[in-house]
Amino acid sequence: TTFTFGLGVPSATTNSFANSGFISIPTSGSNGRSTPYPSTITVSALSSLISKVTVTLTNVSHTWVNDLDILLVGPGGQNVMIMSDVGNDATGTPISNQTFTFDDAAASLVSATSPVVGGTFKPTDYQPGDGLDSPAPAWPYGTALSVFNGTNPYGTWSLYVDDDYPPSDGGSIANGWKITIITATNSCCAGGVSAAPFRITSIVKSNNNILINGTTGIGQTNALQATAGTGNGSYSTNNFANIFIVTNTVTTSTNY
Repeated sequence: TTFTFGLGVPSATTNSFANSGFISIPTSGSNGRSTPYPSTITVSALSSLISKVTVTLTNVSHTWVNDLDILLVGPGGQNVMIMSDVGNDATGTPISNQTFTFDDAAASLVSATSPVVGGTFKPTDYQPGDGLDSPAPAWPYGTALSVFNGTNPYGTWSLYVDDDYPPSDGGSIANGWKITIITATNSCCAGGVSAAPFRITSIVKSNNNILINGTTGIGQTNALQATAGTGNGSYSTNNFANIFIVTNTVTTSTNY
C-alpha cells in the first residue's frame, strides 16, 4: 500500500506582478487588436505551484464595452476569457476609468445588461465562441481562473485585448494590469517540533482502517491511522501530526 505524505504544514504566499503600460484599443480599422497585443508580465522567483490567481485591469475606458474580449494566458498555455460581451445595454453606455478585478471567489458576474461599473467579479463571458486573432490561442477558452491552479507560475503571462467590432468605438486600459498569485508551500514544522527520520515498523489493516506504526530518529514511537477511501487520513497522536500531513489515502499496491 502506498501513502503520500506532505512534510510540514501548508502555508500560502501572495505575490503581485504588474505591467502599468497603456493598452490602446482601436477606434477604427479592419481589426480590433489592442496595442500591444498581447501585453505581457514576466513572473520569476516563484518556485511553488499556484493555488489561486486574480487579475486586475486598471482604468478601463470604452465607448461600447460589449465589444471587448479580454483573454488571460499563462506561461503553460492555460487560459481564461476574463471578460467578454458584457454590458449589452440598449443605449451602449460608455465606461470611463473603471477598474475591474477578476476573482473566482467573487459574488457576481459583470453585468450583462445594465451600464457597467468597476468592481470585483467572476470571469464573465456571455457569448462563448468568440475566437481571438493570432498569436492568441484558438478557442475554446477557460471560464475560471482555477485553470491555473497546480501549474508553475514562472514565465510570461499574456493579456490579449480585442474589440470584436473594430469599424467604430474603442478605448483603452490606461494603467495596465496586474496579476496576484498565491502559491502554497509546506513549512516545517508545526508546534515547534523539528522533522526527524521516520521508520515504519508495522502496518495493520482492520476493517476500513490502516494503522501505521513507526519510530523517529528522536527515539519516539508514533502511530498514524488512515481511513481507506477518498478522504484524508487522520492522526492517532499529536506528535505525528506535527511531522506529517496525509494528503491521500490508499492509491496503489506496493511491497514494504
